[in-house]
Amino acid sequence: MSELMAPPARPAEVVAESVILNDAFEDPQALLDLMYRSAPYDLIYSKQSYENSGGAEPWFQRSWFRGGLAVVPEARPFFENPRLIETAKTAFGGAWEIRPHSLTANISGPMQPGRPHIDLSICRGIDDAHHPSWLRIAMHHSGLFMPWSVLQASALAYFFPGPGGGYEYWPEGPTKPSQALRSPLWNTAIVTDNDFMYHRAQGVGPREEWLAPRTIGGDSKLHKGEDDLWHIVDEGVPRFTYKESQLRLFVIWKAYVFKTRAEAEAFDNHLDDLSMDQVWDAFADDFRRRGLSFALPDDPLHDRTFRETVLRAYPPPGLRYFADARRPSDRY
Repeated sequence: MSELMAPPARPAEVVAESVILNDAFEDPQALLDLMYRSAPYDLIYSKQSYENSGGAEPWFQRSWFRGGLAVVPEARPFFENPRLIETAKTAFGGAWEIRPHSLTANISGPMQPGRPHIDLSICRGIDDAHHPSWLRIAMHHSGLFMPWSVLQASALAYFFPGPGGGYEYWPEGPTKPSQALRSPLWNTAIVTDNDFMYHRAQGVGPREEWLAPRTIGGDSKLHKGEDDLWHIVDEGVPRFTYKESQLRLFVIWKAYVFKTRAEAEAFDNHLDDLSMDQVWDAFADDFRRRGLSFALPDDPLHDRTFRETVLRAYPPPGLRYFADARRPSDRY
């Protein structure tokens, strides 16, 4: 990859503290019981996404709240958890409002570490309901749309006693040493900002037990068996069986962060939303500054060649800092 095609990194500034919260949920057993009842779990990405990225890894997920709306109503006490909300206010320096919008249950089997990355940020006027993911990824990687970025708090609460399975993060920026939340972990959360701060999941279990990408297919599901056993079922056939102690159980909670009432009103009333014309103009100006050709097609959101051109221009910024920022399947 040429240096010309690598965009400037997103700001390395710390926009939030990373706060460790013990006893994250008042009734952790109730949360675990709901995780059991939520089975079976799907892989966190679509079959097509896994095939395009080189093969599935055993990371499964079930959405409990999405866009502030209940997918699993029983999860509301965990979604509205005041401990997470108050800790997020602390992490973001006393924000005016913390507004939860999503909660997902996650279970990972034995697997290699993830890649260092930053999460996909949210911009006012651009959302996953009306805009393709490739566009949001390119906007996120470009760093061109920071004035419209909405801050998000992320909380990851872990239940995992075994080796590995923690969370590595770079709270002082990608050029400084990392820190880690390490197992054993039980009802332990880290509350922070994952849109600006590089982070990754540590490997789960001993290396000799890791499932390589392509070992399971993109339609695989994780089923709850008898007692403490779980089964990865691929094309209807049970492929792997694990004890619960071998699996990393965790929930990911996300919330909008509004530093002031004015920020919340701008978001709610669409007072400063991005338009698609602004997006294309920003890309065009940046391409020209970098000596690249930019031609907007008739249907830019669905033109494959145009999509590939834009994504190639804005690769993951972590590639500037981390040798293992490639997708995990490239590193096994």
